[in-house]
Amino acid sequence: MKKIITSLPQLKKLAAWIAARMTTGKEKKIGLSGPLGAGKTTLVKLIAKRLGINELVSSPTFVLMHEYRGNKITLTHIDLYRLSSADRDTVREIAEIIDNAQYVAVEWPERIPAIAAKLEKIYHLRMGESENERIVEYK
Repeated sequence: MKKIITSLPQLKKLAAWIAARMTTGKEKKIGLSGPLGAGKTTLVKLIAKRLGINELVSSPTFVLMHEYRGNKITLTHIDLYRLSSADRDTVREIAEIIDNAQYVAVEWPERIPAIAAKLEKIYHLRMGESENERIVEYK
């Protein structure tokens, strides 16, 4: 499936759709791949908001993970950009966290295939032809 996003309202609509799929159990653990600036963290922020999380959501690039809580909802946000498969202990710990988490959004899942395999859906984001255009693809 392919969606072309050209505005913030369209991105919010996509986030609402993903959040609904998460809360109905269709995909509780997702990945977001794409180049820097493609909108991965922005999409996680919007998903969190739709899940009822009112905390400030920020990129966990330098700390690997943030956990956000809402009313009966916990979203674990992981960023694998700075992690390598060679760091086996950390990969093992993250895998355990994913296994036990309620909802998960992982940025850069392609960096660690063992982590990507734990996710129910991976959304691929990329820049489109214009500055505001993003293309989101998933299976």
